[in-house]
Amino acid sequence: MKTEHNLAKLDTIAQQKLQVDMAASSVAYHEKYQQFVNLAEVSRNQPPELQSYFMERLDYYRQLSQTIGVLESIED
Repeated sequence: MKTEHNLAKLDTIAQQKLQVDMAASSVAYHEKYQQFVNLAEVSRNQPPELQSYFMERLDYYRQLSQTIGVLESIED
């Protein structure tokens, strides 16, 4: 059986959840690297019915970021 990877073929709810998940991971990334991120604005831009999902995913990515190292720049 072939797995479908075309995200455009996902139903609307699945696409929205994917976008919310990406927003949550982006916020966690910015927080980890101490970059400015306006959490209130990002949260406000999520669909109202997915606000709790956004916060769940944000908590997940925050916890995950504690277990992985920090990227370091390569100095020549």
